[in-house]
Amino acid sequence: MQFVSWATLLTLLVRDLAEMASPDAPAAVRKDRLHPRQVKLLETLSEYEIASPIRVNALGEPFPTNVHFKRRRRSINSASDPWPAFASSSSSSTSSQAHYRLSAFGQQFLFNLTADAGFIAPLFTVTLLGEPEENQTKFYSEEEAELKHCFYKGHVNTKSEHTAVISLCSGMLGTFRSHDGDYFIEPLLSIDEAEDEDEQNKPHVIYRRSSPRREPPTGRHACGTSEHKTGDSKDERQRRRRTWEGRSTLADDVAVFKSSLATRALSASGNKTDSTREKRTHRRTKRSLSYARFVEVMVVADRRMILYHGANLQHYALTLMSIVASIYKDPSIGNLINIVVVNLVVIHNEQEGPAISFNAQTTLRNFCQWQHSKNNPGGIQHDTAVLITRQDICRSHDKCDTLGLAELGTLCDPVRSCSISEDNGLSTAFTIAHELGHLFNMPHDDSNKCKEEGVKSPQHVMAPTLNFYTKPWMWSKCSRKYITEFLE
Repeated sequence: MQFVSWATLLTLLVRDLAEMASPDAPAAVRKDRLHPRQVKLLETLSEYEIASPIRVNALGEPFPTNVHFKRRRRSINSASDPWPAFASSSSSSTSSQAHYRLSAFGQQFLFNLTADAGFIAPLFTVTLLGEPEENQTKFYSEEEAELKHCFYKGHVNTKSEHTAVISLCSGMLGTFRSHDGDYFIEPLLSIDEAEDEDEQNKPHVIYRRSSPRREPPTGRHACGTSEHKTGDSKDERQRRRRTWEGRSTLADDVAVFKSSLATRALSASGNKTDSTREKRTHRRTKRSLSYARFVEVMVVADRRMILYHGANLQHYALTLMSIVASIYKDPSIGNLINIVVVNLVVIHNEQEGPAISFNAQTTLRNFCQWQHSKNNPGGIQHDTAVLITRQDICRSHDKCDTLGLAELGTLCDPVRSCSISEDNGLSTAFTIAHELGHLFNMPHDDSNKCKEEGVKSPQHVMAPTLNFYTKPWMWSKCSRKYITEFLE
């Protein structure tokens, strides 16, 4: 009997050692060795796992130990190649493709990823306001941008609907969908924020989406109506055109729309034949605008974001926007929308930026005025501005469950094409996408505008709250209807 007990114990010990030796087995972690930021994150999660993703080839075979993840560029002009993740190997995969295997939550996830930095403008800029040395704006060409090589998009377990949007720099940072919900993944950082040098066994935290609350939009104005004219002159409202291989930005669409309105107004004084011609012209205008729109975004991160994210801030902010851009490419939206980051502004000195406080309404108003002052002709132009802040924004002194705020239907208004989002981790991307939706004139999915007789409204991107039952990657029929009408 004693022999059997010892044999059983030995068997269990061997099994445990084998699991610990497995590179993608769940790992234990000591919180006293983690960065305080991630300790705080883990304390807020009701369910998470620690595991190590493994890079594999298309057949699922592990790569050599030195080609797992990319490293962020230390110097743009570095003579050596700092990207061991895509060093030549016996695999036939190219540098634009990557496959990873991850074991977590009792299942295996196989990632099939393709490089995708289309959400970053060819002439992307980073503006540092109030740095200790001096204010500066760094201009990056498509080849020079330090972080453009990081971003990938693809799917999980050969299911095209199970989207994955991941940065592969120094580990896997991003989100992915599965049959049982949405997951986030990020590499663990040590207490000194150093990257783990063990590329083959780099521990990550994987967790499911939580359920924060969103704030209703503040206005009900439609783009181009007389209800929200700001008194700006035509020159002040005119945007500099940015030509990308013949593609048109949202500002160009607005110019075309205004031109068509003027043409129809002139023909309105004619006879019945003229009226018929006007209707035909309107229909042709709708069809002519049924092409890809490029919405140029200025992303602004405040000083609280710097204090929280440190040197990883730019990488983190762009990772959020890569997720936002992917959400706007989901076919359920019914339109070709390209979210493109043209400028990332990092505010080191609060005096250089907008006044940000707990009051959500006031903060939004201040930010809208500030971003408009930065959108001068001849400078770096944007169609809309997004503020990401670590400030706890509130509807009132005792209601601080607000995560984002924007006005309804103001994307074409240069003064009020702006939104604010409170940073609470990677799920902030869903908040940003939601608030941008309000600018496109989309109401909440449970709004009276979206109710159908006898039909329970499903909750998608424009759901008033983000919970386990929400589908934050997809758009409701109501959202599709309102954005289509807005663009036409």
